[in-house]
Amino acid sequence: MLTARQYYDKALEVIRTFGPKVDPSDPNTRKRLLTIASYLQLAVNNSEEPFPDASARLSVYTHALGEQKLARQYALETLRSRPHSFWARVTLFNLAYERLVNFNPYTDNSNLGLQLATVGISLISRFDKRTGVHLAAKGVASAYQETIRTDFIMGNDVDVESYVTMAETLLDIDDAIRRVNIKEPTIYHVILNTPWQSIGLGGFEEIVDEIKARAGGLLYI
Repeated sequence: MLTARQYYDKALEVIRTFGPKVDPSDPNTRKRLLTIASYLQLAVNNSEEPFPDASARLSVYTHALGEQKLARQYALETLRSRPHSFWARVTLFNLAYERLVNFNPYTDNSNLGLQLATVGISLISRFDKRTGVHLAAKGVASAYQETIRTDFIMGNDVDVESYVTMAETLLDIDDAIRRVNIKEPTIYHVILNTPWQSIGLGGFEEIVDEIKARAGGLLYI
């Protein structure tokens, strides 16, 4: 039997085979998502202690497979041992955003009864969901900032590819919240303040330049 870490590494190997976009409706893509989730689940199950790296990633991939309840469960489990887990925060953002854009006053307020699904109640519910999305986006940005701080204070091995992926994810989140008229300046400020030279660009110079240019442009939008 493999160790928890070995199962986690196998999941990362499959993750690296994905391109920039993931289409869960494609049968081959779904098969790989299931493989990743299986390896991550084995990593979590075979670890004697909390394994936040694995459970955070598991929240992401169970969400991609359409398992929202499980995704939330794994994200919250991760945050109990690592409150600033970037990928767990991303999952919570995705769940909050989906609740906002799929908002339906008749189904979302069903526990209050259809007689309460008035314009006023609908507006209050939508406001609460927008606030949740905004706070979740800010939480992802804060987690990114804390990851940088922790990596450099603890002297962890720093992987530029991981930071590139996180920064691009933050920019995608910014795109998403702007579509629903929400702005969160923390997102582009933390990207612009990333110590890219200290991280080491390692062949990612052009991509990092694009990330910085994209984040810099957001200052004026």
